[in-house]
Amino acid sequence: MGDGVTTHIQKEMAALQQKQDAFESRMEAKFQQLDSRVDSSMGRMQSSFDQLTLEVRRLMESSLKRIGDESSSRSEANSVEKGPPQNSRSDAQTSEMDTQPRPYTKRSKLECPRFEGSDFFGWHSKIHQFFAANETAEHDKIQTIMMHLEGRALQWHLHYMKTMELAGEISWPTYLYAMRERFGCNEYSNPFSQLVALKQSGTVDEFFDAFETLLNLSKCSEDQALSIFLTNLKPEISRQVQVNHPRTLSQAVNYARHIEFLLANDTSQAYSPVFFPLTSNNSHAYTPYQPRKKLPSLLPTAPTTPMITYPKSSPSSSSKSSSPNSPKIPNREERDARRK
Repeated sequence: MGDGVTTHIQKEMAALQQKQDAFESRMEAKFQQLDSRVDSSMGRMQSSFDQLTLEVRRLMESSLKRIGDESSSRSEANSVEKGPPQNSRSDAQTSEMDTQPRPYTKRSKLECPRFEGSDFFGWHSKIHQFFAANETAEHDKIQTIMMHLEGRALQWHLHYMKTMELAGEISWPTYLYAMRERFGCNEYSNPFSQLVALKQSGTVDEFFDAFETLLNLSKCSEDQALSIFLTNLKPEISRQVQVNHPRTLSQAVNYARHIEFLLANDTSQAYSPVFFPLTSNNSHAYTPYQPRKKLPSLLPTAPTTPMITYPKSSPSSSSKSSSPNSPKIPNREERDARRK
C-alpha cells in the first residue's frame, strides 16, 4: 500500500515537472519572439530616422543652392544692364539694399562683410573674425560668402566655380588662395620695402594712413616702425619731432600733427633753427630779431645841394697859388667901384 502511494506521488511530481518545463519553454519562445519584434521595430525606426535626416539635409542644400542661384542671376542681370560697378550707389540701389533682409546668422546678429573686389586684405580680416565669432564650419564658408559677393568679385566666383566644377568639392583654403591671387596678389607684393620707401608728400594724416596700411601687412616691431616713421617725415617736421624724443608711434604721430599745425599757422614768421620741446613752458616760438623797415616820410625831401654856396677861405697865400681856379673875393674898394 505504501509503495503504491509513493509511486502515484512520483508520477504526479513528474507530470508537474513536465508541465513546468513546457511552460518555461513556451515562455522562452515568447520572449525570443518579442525580442525579435522589438529589434525589428527599432531597426525600422532607425532607418526611418536616417532617411528623414537625409531628406532634411537635401532640402536645406537645395534651398541654399536655389537662393544662391537667384542671387547670382540678379547680380548678373544688374551687371549687364548697368555696366561695370561703381563706387557710388544711386538712391534707388541704396533703398533696395535697405529693404532687403540683412544676412544675420543663427548664432548671432553679426552681418557678414561684403566684398566687391577691392581691399582684399581688409575684407579677409573681417571675414576671418566673422567665421570665428559664428563658429562657421569649413564646408559652409564658401556658400556663406558667395551670397555676399558683389561686382567683379561675384563674376570671378562664378567663373572659378565653373572652371573647378570637375575637380569635385573645393576646400576653403584653396578657394581663399585663388581669391588672393586674383584680388590681392599685386596690391602689396613687398609691404616692408614699400613701407621703408614711403615718404611724406601731403599732410601727416594722409602719410600715416598709408603708413599704417603697410605696417599692418609687414612684420615690423614698434621700434622699427617708429624709426621709419620719423625718418620718412618731412625734414622740417621730423627734426622737431625728434627733439621731443617720442617713445611710441602714437606719440610721434601726435607730435607731428601738432608741429604741422604750428608751421601752417606761423608762415609769416622767419624760419628759426632753434627748437623747443612741446613739453616746455615756452608758449611762444622763438623768432630772431628783425629791424623794422623805415617808413617813407610824408614831407617833401630836402635838396641834396644847398641853394647858396660859400667859398672856402684859404689859410695862406701858398694855398691860393696852388688853386688858381678858386673864385677871387673882391674887397670893399672894388665893390664900391663896381657900384659907381
